[in-house]
Amino acid sequence: MSISLLKRTHAIGKSLIHITKQINFSCTYSSCASTALLAQSTTFARKSTPASLNYATTATTSAAGVTPQWTTIYRLPLIRLAAGFQRLKIYQGLLTTLALPISFTLSQFGTITPNSVAIVGVIGVSGLMTLTLFSLLVRNVVGFIYVNDELNKVKLAYVDFWGKRTDAIVDIDDLNVDWAKLRPTAFNLYQKIRLYSDKTKAFKLMLNYGVIVEPETFAGIFGE
Repeated sequence: MSISLLKRTHAIGKSLIHITKQINFSCTYSSCASTALLAQSTTFARKSTPASLNYATTATTSAAGVTPQWTTIYRLPLIRLAAGFQRLKIYQGLLTTLALPISFTLSQFGTITPNSVAIVGVIGVSGLMTLTLFSLLVRNVVGFIYVNDELNKVKLAYVDFWGKRTDAIVDIDDLNVDWAKLRPTAFNLYQKIRLYSDKTKAFKLMLNYGVIVEPETFAGIFGE
């Protein structure tokens, strides 16, 4: 009986050892699987977060980067000539500034007489004043008129005092078009576009020399 008892005890011991190994293996596998799933979840979260941020930034940038579309309804072919005339006084002023010191220096060395220096000064200053006065006639001459797709704003591209192009975006309701009731004649060099919001601002429109690209739209804004 002692031998059979020992055999039974040995068999029971093997069974317990086998069961213990299976339990340890299953626990280890479960722990590893949980760790792997956690790592995958963390990796996915890290990868997905920048993607969502980039998408939001791209969407915001594309929405903010939409530019309004403008349609040309009027243009003045002589606008380049008007801009060049406006810049003449700048060149005249630079030439006078250089000519006066040079002529004065030459008179000190006896190369030219003092009367010649006076003549250079008179010609330079008088020419500068004349060009400046005449440039006031060309100031704020409109070269192009654009209208947006919503037909509620116009963009006036005009020449400023220094001969540079300047754009002014104005609401259509802010345009003072009382002059449109009078038909331009050959003696009218230009018609003024005034603003209700700024009485001191006036743009000059040369209808006799310009080209109306979109007559219906132009008439709807400025009148017949």
